[in-house]
Amino acid sequence: MFLFQVLKSIASLSLLLEVSCTCYKYNQFRINGTADRNTTVCPDRCHCEYCPIYLKHSATMRHIVNCQRKGYSRIPSHIPVDVTELILNGNELSTISNTSLIKFSQLDMIDLRYNRLQFSYLHNIFDSQVNLKTLFLDFNLNLVNLRKIWFRNLRSLRSISITHCLVKTLDKDLFENCGQLENVYLSGNQISKLPSNLFHNMPFLGKVDIRYNQLGVLHNDMFHGSPNVTRLYMENNKLTEVNQRVGIQNLTKFYEFAFGFNPFSCDCNLVWFRQWINRTKVKLVEMENAKCKNRNGTTLLQFDAASLTCYDPGIATGTIIATCTSVALLSVAGFLVYLFRWDIRWDIRWDISQSLFMLPN
Repeated sequence: MFLFQVLKSIASLSLLLEVSCTCYKYNQFRINGTADRNTTVCPDRCHCEYCPIYLKHSATMRHIVNCQRKGYSRIPSHIPVDVTELILNGNELSTISNTSLIKFSQLDMIDLRYNRLQFSYLHNIFDSQVNLKTLFLDFNLNLVNLRKIWFRNLRSLRSISITHCLVKTLDKDLFENCGQLENVYLSGNQISKLPSNLFHNMPFLGKVDIRYNQLGVLHNDMFHGSPNVTRLYMENNKLTEVNQRVGIQNLTKFYEFAFGFNPFSCDCNLVWFRQWINRTKVKLVEMENAKCKNRNGTTLLQFDAASLTCYDPGIATGTIIATCTSVALLSVAGFLVYLFRWDIRWDIRWDISQSLFMLPN
């Protein structure tokens, strides 16, 4: 009986995949003859098709417009208004006008990889894309600065990929309005510093990829308000430590962590992280590539943090503050004694003379 059920499930899945992979030149879910002409046209040299998606209790159509590697220098005309996936990778786009995408209100995904987009020519091009879920901007080598204005209306965005674009700087609050973000890919850039609040207040954020950059430090409380991060990849940066105040130990759903090929300084600043490695249940990827720059290639696993004599910064700071306070109080007291020294002497002499006068003969 169990085998029969398994075979039945496989057969059903195969049938579903077969149906799902069948695409059409028109929307099968519309009555013939009622389709708007603006949904049946297709740009020159592009390929357009409707592909069904079967969900548990419903079915819908994806309208895919594929114009990849066609040499376009601007958004082509005659794109169907009901397009849901627009593929424009591998073209010559350097700028996109503010009105080029405004009529495509059903867009779910835009692929703009391998173009020539320039940050200085992009402004509010995605303002009308409130339903956009996936955005690819990879391999646009002139996106040096990422601007908040580009993403301010992408409230439904779930995945964004801006890799290998030579990005150097990011606006503060870059993804502030993208409250649905689940995946952020920023690898292969030249980022030396992330905005301190870049990953704040994203309750759905799960995967963060910041590999192959020039990051030298991770901000304290890096994922404040984003407790559901499951994967963090930060290999090939310039990190010398992972501080306790970064807060990775507070991520209750943290599953996979990659941090190899960073120049870690295996000293007292790394003791907490080394101890965390011993007790965490998180999957640590390619630990053999996590090495100490100051210990002749010793791996973090070989680094014996217990052999170091390190002071507690909290205790040391408290001791310094207490000592400084005591010195300050003693200095004030000494100054007051010096300032009123003649009055004090007179009072002492007067008290002594009075005491002698009161002695019995």
